[in-house]
Amino acid sequence: MQLDDPEEPGDHIDAATMNLEEVSGVSYRYALDNGTTTSSVQGSLSWTAIKDAEDSNDEVVKQGAATGRDTCEITAVGSAGFVVDLQAGSTVNYGDSGGPVSLKQYDIGGSSYGLVGGIVSGDDSNGNTWICAMPAIEDEFDVVV
Repeated sequence: MQLDDPEEPGDHIDAATMNLEEVSGVSYRYALDNGTTTSSVQGSLSWTAIKDAEDSNDEVVKQGAATGRDTCEITAVGSAGFVVDLQAGSTVNYGDSGGPVSLKQYDIGGSSYGLVGGIVSGDDSNGNTWICAMPAIEDEFDVVV
């Protein structure tokens, strides 16, 4: 999806929810290219943590079905999302949309955990990759990750 306004990163909500109460076998882990998983998803980050990651140039990880895992940095934060320094058509392709962007992964007792900052949403006319932020999704749908 190409977004129109490169001046306001993440000014839209691009997400959906599913009711998992009656579903079995749901995995709350990040997928790997070889069909296995790594790092349990343990929640999401706040707006403060996302803005801190931008200010500190913290490395974030994008995971997409088409291009796999890539590290990047947040370059701008908007009202409902943020922009990362991955370029559409090279490090992000169609099929990556909806993939998680994790701002933190850490190990506790030999197990790896991650906190989701957002999901790949689209790109603007300049090729910048936009991420729909988890705090905006949680607010819009009244859910907690």
